[in-house]
Formats: sequence, C-alpha cells, structure tokens
Amino acid sequence: MSFANLLPMFTRTILAIFLLFFSTTIFLPSAQAADSLTIYSGRSERLIKPVLDAFTASTGIQINLLSSGTTELVNRLKAEGDRTSADLFITNDAGSLELARAAGLLHPLNMREVERAIPPQFRASDNAWVGLSGRFWIVVYNTTPEIRLPCLPVERRSACNP
Repeated sequence: MSFANLLPMFTRTILAIFLLFFSTTIFLPSAQAADSLTIYSGRSERLIKPVLDAFTASTGIQINLLSSGTTELVNRLKAEGDRTSADLFITNDAGSLELARAAGLLHPLNMREVERAIPPQFRASDNAWVGLSGRFWIVVYNTTPEIRLPCLPVERRSACNP
C-alpha cells in the first residue's frame, strides 16, 4: 500500500482521536464545552490545518489555531498560566511535552477511552499528554559486498553501538 493510500486512513485516525479528546476534557485549564476550540500547535500549519478543517466540517466546532515553535508556545503557556485561551497543545516534541507536564501546564485526561486506545508507552504516566502519531525511520545502506557493514543493526538503538 502506498503512502498516498495511507494518508486518508491516517487523517481519519487522527480525526477520530481529536473527536475522542474534544468530546470531554481537554489538556489545558480553559477547556469547556463550547462551539470553538483554541489549539496551540507546534506542528507545521500546512500539515495540521487540513485535519482541523475536516474536524470542523464534521462537528461544526470552529478551531482557533495558533501555530508557532514549540518552545515559544510552552513559554506562552507559562506566561498565560490559568488565563490561557488554549484548549489543546499539539507538538511533535516529546521533550517539550514532558517539560510542560512537569511545569503543571497540562491537565491529565481522566478517560477510560484514552487508557484503552493508547498503550502506556505512548502517553504520560498521569495521562497529561498522549501520542497521536509515530514515525518510521528508514536506514539506507550500500549492498555492495566490499562496502557492506560487517554487522548491520537490527534495530535503531543498536546502530549507536558499532
């Protein structure tokens, strides 16, 4: 199956996760049932906006999107404190998520659906953040015998220990 064929499936999966989260409690303190949600996103707007537009089309809930660098958004959340307008914080930087959680900027999701749908290794121990996607890492190497590595790594971590 090609990436182009997988993209609609990924979009539906992410949209389903958003629907799950938006139907009740959200990560940040200002969350409440409303006709709009404010999302702080460290993701590229061109990548996240189509998913959010599909969410709006499906639910009628308007999205106020603030896209910026993850560090800037974490600093903004710190400065805003409980006065933040953010309902959801999205980033692809797990380190920043953990810093935000440790600083008390994120609120745990107390939902059985999250615990059933997302394995523990893909969420914070207190459910203050959850993983929405993963990455594939491709290793390219030369198969010519005289150049070939004597022992190719079986997994990503073993490549660091030649």
